[in-house]
Parts: sequence; structure tokens; C-alpha cells
Amino acid sequence: MKTTSALYAQSVIYYLRHIAQIAPKAIYCIEQRYSLTKQQRITIDNYAALLREGAKATQDTLFGFSLGQHIQTTDYGVLGYLIESCENLQQAVTSLLAFDSLVAELGNAQFETDGDTAKILWFPFQPLEKQVILRNMTAWVTTTRKLLNSALTANQVSFTFALCKKEQLALEQWFNCPVESNHKLNCISFPSEFLTLPFRSNDQSLFQALTLESKKQLVQFSTHKNNLKQQVESLLSAKPNLIQCDQLRVASALNMSVRTMQRNLKQDNVTFMTLLNNERKKRVKSLIIQHNLIQVTSLLGYIEQATLSKAFKTWFGITPSQFKASVKQVPEDEF
Repeated sequence: MKTTSALYAQSVIYYLRHIAQIAPKAIYCIEQRYSLTKQQRITIDNYAALLREGAKATQDTLFGFSLGQHIQTTDYGVLGYLIESCENLQQAVTSLLAFDSLVAELGNAQFETDGDTAKILWFPFQPLEKQVILRNMTAWVTTTRKLLNSALTANQVSFTFALCKKEQLALEQWFNCPVESNHKLNCISFPSEFLTLPFRSNDQSLFQALTLESKKQLVQFSTHKNNLKQQVESLLSAKPNLIQCDQLRVASALNMSVRTMQRNLKQDNVTFMTLLNNERKKRVKSLIIQHNLIQVTSLLGYIEQATLSKAFKTWFGITPSQFKASVKQVPEDEF
């Protein structure tokens, strides 16, 4: 499951509290609803829902655009400081493409140049709402303007969603260029000469250090994201049998609480029971060939034989007894 950093999500709360000045009680309810004070990452679905609530609370149909205008370097975490230390826009774009997932796994950014024109194309990983796209692309322009210390003007900005006339005019006034809606691509095109304009905060020694730190964090993030599921699968696979194989024992073996294991697996849209049942499914046929059904029930960690029979029927469309009978009819040299 795709996620965004809690820091990036928390900046939405900061905007609602200090810029939009939403009632503290409403802010508290939103924070509790999405557990923003407790998690290091939140799902993209929850992030999108957070922006929906923000748009509703502020009655701002361009809420994502407003958020993007108030983006701070710190909202991006280490990536923000890395971009701030870049020599120019070309180096910043390269860093963005490499480490954007540290902030949010929203989509895949691509960079193109064609003569005098450069483009940043953005392809969301999943259908995203207007506010999410608006914030992301507006924030890019806001950050670039701050670092170059000038009101840069793009050639054109295009969005894949619809805009009413009033919204389009507001965007064109701020971007200071034509804005297209209902376009096939989310895209910012700008003069390629912008790429070599020096950043006022250029610090190449800091850039090198932060690049190494970003690479380290990216590896840690990828490892954390992918390995827990793999660790649980490996642990289950290594067990000689699944007797008394429950969440508490597995979580303890991984040196974490059951709740932590559940929460981290949920981020990958999987549960412990799903992984356990997958392992049961892998083993069940060979066990049925070697043992009677009472023994198989125990070896797979089931309490009742009826539960085994129901699961087997769901997986393979026949009962364990029918499978065992069919196997007996097959000559041994066909196994």
C-alpha cells in the first residue's frame, strides 16, 4: 500500500490551525481520526481523505492549491534540505526524481527536455483527487520560486481534472501562465534556461552529505516497507508445522508487539491471517497425501477438521477427502 510521510500530512494540520484558523476542536478530531501524532507514515487513502476534510472545513475548492502555496522546505523532511542545497534546478529535479518517495508515494515524476522547453510530467500511481494533485504540483513551483528568489513563470500548466472558470482564472493568475484542465497529463512546462539558474542557497558540500543521507533513508524505507511481510512469510515457511502458530508467537519472534506487526502489515494491505492461510495452502496437499485428515488438521494449526475442509474447498473447489481419493487413483510415477 502506498503511503506518505506523517510530516507531509502534519503540515496540512499546521495550515488548518495557523493559516486557515480552523477551530481547535475540529483540528483535534481530525488528528485523532487519522492518528497523525502516532504514525511515521499514513496511507495515501487517508492522506486524500485528510485533504477532503480540509477542503470542506475551509470551504476552499482549491484547498490543495492553497496548501501548495504555503509549503515549507521542512515539510519535505531530508529531501527538502537536499533540494535547498542544490546548485540549480537541474540538480534539484534529479534529486526529486530519485527521492520523492521519501515524502509521498503519490506518483512517478518524469523529466523531459525538447530544445528551449523542459517538462515535468507526473503520473499518479492510482487515481488521485483534485486536491492531492493541486498540492503536489503547486508545491513544486512554490519551492522553486523560493530557491531562485524570483517569480518564475512557466510556459503552461496542465491538470487531468476539471476546473470551473473561476478556479482556472485563480490558477492562471498565480502560475502566471495558461492553465489547462481535463488534460491527458499533469504537466508543468517551462523554459529550459531555468535549469541552470543558480540557487541562492547552493551548498555543494551539504548537498553531498544529504544525498548520502537520502540514499540511506530510501534503503531503510524500502527495507521497512517490504521486509516485514517477507520476514513473516519466511518465518512461517521455516516452521516444521503450524501448531500453535499465532500472532503473539510470530510477533515475539520478530521482536515487536502484535499491534505493531498488525499496523505495519496493514500498510502493505495484508494481514497475518492471510499470510498464515497462504502458508497452509502451500502445505496442505502434500500433507494430505502423507497423513490422515485429523493429523493434517493439527499440523496446519487448525482446531477443527471442518475448518480445514471449508478452507480446502475454497482454495481448490473440492473437499480434502475428494482430493485424497483422486490421488490414490493416480499411478505413483506421475507424481
